[in-house]
Amino acid sequence: MNEIQKVRSHRFAALIGLELKASFVRSQVSQTEVADRLGHSRSGYSKWLNAKPSMPVEALLNTCELIGVDPREIVNAAYER
Repeated sequence: MNEIQKVRSHRFAALIGLELKASFVRSQVSQTEVADRLGHSRSGYSKWLNAKPSMPVEALLNTCELIGVDPREIVNAAYER
């Protein structure tokens, strides 16, 4: 992966995290609660939301299912930014 691709990938992962955080607010659920309910450490989950490193697709799908959001909405909103 070249440098431009790395930057774009990191930026997109960060935007996914921002969209998820906004969904937490709309769903009235905390990031901590989501991490706990999915069985992830709070610090590790926070790092995923901040794209350090990128969140695995499985974690994204599980998060969306837990908070009742279509993952396509998250990805599309991040892509539109």
